[in-house]
Amino acid sequence: MCEVSKTVKDVVNKLRNNPVFYMSLGSKELFHSNMLAWLLESCDSDDNLLSEIAKALAKLFMPKQDSENGYKVLTVLREKNHFDLIIVFLPKDDYDSINNEDLLEIKDLFLNYKQPSNIELLKKLQNDFRFAVVENKFKSIPNKEQLDKYNNIIKNRICFIDVKEPQEDKKRRNTLFSIVLNEENTTRYLMAPKLVLDNFAELLECPWLPVRYEDIRDVLLRSKIDTDNFTATFINHYANFLKNMLQLTEDIETNLEQRDNHAFPNQKDIRELSKIRIHDFYEKLWFNVLLNKIQISEEKVPKKNKGIDYSNTWGILNFNFINTAEDLVYGVQIQQGQFRLFVYPNKHKWKNDEYLPKTIKDYFSEIWKMMGKETEVCKTRTKDGLCNYGNFKYQYIKIYNKITIAELTEMIKSAVDAICDYNKTDLEKLRQYLDSK
Repeated sequence: MCEVSKTVKDVVNKLRNNPVFYMSLGSKELFHSNMLAWLLESCDSDDNLLSEIAKALAKLFMPKQDSENGYKVLTVLREKNHFDLIIVFLPKDDYDSINNEDLLEIKDLFLNYKQPSNIELLKKLQNDFRFAVVENKFKSIPNKEQLDKYNNIIKNRICFIDVKEPQEDKKRRNTLFSIVLNEENTTRYLMAPKLVLDNFAELLECPWLPVRYEDIRDVLLRSKIDTDNFTATFINHYANFLKNMLQLTEDIETNLEQRDNHAFPNQKDIRELSKIRIHDFYEKLWFNVLLNKIQISEEKVPKKNKGIDYSNTWGILNFNFINTAEDLVYGVQIQQGQFRLFVYPNKHKWKNDEYLPKTIKDYFSEIWKMMGKETEVCKTRTKDGLCNYGNFKYQYIKIYNKITIAELTEMIKSAVDAICDYNKTDLEKLRQYLDSK
């Protein structure tokens, strides 16, 4: 029986004594976005530590457009237009030439728009603003559809400041000029642990550029922190929090590559991590990376039909098929020691028909037989021999916890081949049991 790993035990013990970690538990991903925004906006802070950290972090998100003397962070927008963060930059020469009162007004315009007082200054700066859009994936996994959606938002231009003619009739006022975020003045960044960026590298095709959480950790750990200062102590706790969480991501990679390539995490590790409520962070990353390592032909199972879910206790791998009429979903599911064949209605419900269980069992039996697994099917306590979650019907065989990635992949391929080779006209028999009302 595997014991709790040294890395997991060490991380849990350290995080138990970290107050910043406990502050993060209410909104695990948003917390990091807010911390980064605060740090980036501290470039003019009287606290030397904060200002130095702000400058070092800004280098990770610099606009890719040229500027002779570089850029400075003007402000950071949070949760605007669905983006986690939008960092607003000005060329350093422009920034340093603006007096504090005008600088504060321009920052406020991006956050809470109102008619500006210094229109001439804004006109002068209109084409100088640069933006960095940051998609934060600390706990969750990047999604191509989501990134494409954000690309389209940028293509359609986001108007931040729309300066109108200063006349009394508001309905007839014309726009003098606008400040917009668009493809020409915007750089896009995907911020995630190295493990995620390495395993989902195809999402980093231009225009999304990677920023690793490891780089943010390194900036903080390199800072000369005086622990007698409250702000410095707080940042020190945050740096160590990141360090420990990222140790877990390294542990996932090590386990998936070196622990005899076991497909599933050590359950004693999961129980230990659940004591401080970070087992979900560990498992979600584990099962997403695992899914990425299971190579199944795109021709047989398109990428959009592969995915993970997550129950309160375990990650779930899904390989789905949808019949041509799109009213049946069937396929393979792996959850907590069970390798399942399943079927359920996509749009309707099953009719209350006495012959339905037999038809579903016949379908499952044929697939198991083609896989050579018919003798391994687990018995159920139900009369019809099917497991049920409402309309979700399945049968399963047990798989052992130490199954390797290669062994699991072969089982999935065998099931997928059997499903693809199965006579689809027989599968269509199930459609007659659907209630289309």
